[in-house]
Amino acid sequence: MRPGTATVFAALALLAMAEPSLAVSPGAVRLQPHVAVYDLSLLKARSRAGISGVNGRLAIEVSGSECEDWTVNFRMVSQFQTEDQSTRLLDTQSSTWESGDGKALNVSQRHFVDSSLDSESKVSVSKDANGRTHGTLDKPKAQEFELAVDTIFPVKHLQRLLDAAEQGRHTDKSAVFDGTEGTKSYTAITFIGRPRQQGHKTDLHSLGGEQLKSVKAWPTMISYYDQAQSKNNEGIPSYEVSVEMFENGVSGDMAIDYGDYSLNAKLAKLELKPYGTCQ
Repeated sequence: MRPGTATVFAALALLAMAEPSLAVSPGAVRLQPHVAVYDLSLLKARSRAGISGVNGRLAIEVSGSECEDWTVNFRMVSQFQTEDQSTRLLDTQSSTWESGDGKALNVSQRHFVDSSLDSESKVSVSKDANGRTHGTLDKPKAQEFELAVDTIFPVKHLQRLLDAAEQGRHTDKSAVFDGTEGTKSYTAITFIGRPRQQGHKTDLHSLGGEQLKSVKAWPTMISYYDQAQSKNNEGIPSYEVSVEMFENGVSGDMAIDYGDYSLNAKLAKLELKPYGTCQ
C-alpha cells in the first residue's frame, strides 16, 4: 500500500516551482512562496487492492525567489484501512534543494511505516559543461549513475508546462528526474486544458484559498511512465495526476491515480508569502 514517493512529490514539485532567473521580465512566470496543506481521502480502489479507506494530510512548503535557489519541504501522512479492518500509517518526509540554474539537485527522504523508519535515501545530481547528468546515491547503498542527456529536473519541467500554458499549447513530453525514487526517471506526458479566470474547480473556501479566486488556472493531467519499463508497459503509466495548476505556482485540488487505487487531495489550507525580489 505504499504509494510511490515520487508520485505526489513530483506532482507538487513540478507544479509548485518556476525556473529562477537573474532578472524577471514582464509577463514571466513567477513562483509565489507558499505553504499548502491538503486533506487526503480515498477516491476509488480496485478489489485487488484490498483498501477500504484512506485519510491523511499532505503538506508542502516552497521557499526561494527568482534570483535564488529553491527549497521544497514535503510531508505526506496517510492512514490506510484494509478490508480485513487492519490499518497502516505511512509517513513520507522529503527535502529538495535545486540550484537556480536548474543544473543541480539534492534530495533527502525518509519513509516511516507505523512510526518506524522503513527506508531512507539521499541523492545528488548535477549537469556538467557538456550537458551530461551525473548522479550519486548515498543511501540506502552508495551508487553512481548517469541520466539521459535530455533529462530535466522539476524546476525546468514546470517552466516548460507554464510556458506552454501561457502560450496556449496543450501538450508536453519531458524526461523528468526528481530524486525521490533512487535512480529512476520518468517520461512525463502532460495535457493542459483551457485557462480558467474564474469558476475554478478547486474548493476555495479553505483557509487562505479565497486568495486564488482571481488567479488564472489550467486543468492539467500529467501521466508518468517509468523509462526503464517504457518498452514493455503497453502504454500504461505508472501513475497519473490531475490538478488545477494556478499561474502563481500553487497546486489546487488533485486526483492521484496509482492504478489499483486513487486518492483525492483537497486544498485545506493555504498561506501565500511575499514574492522574492531581485536586485
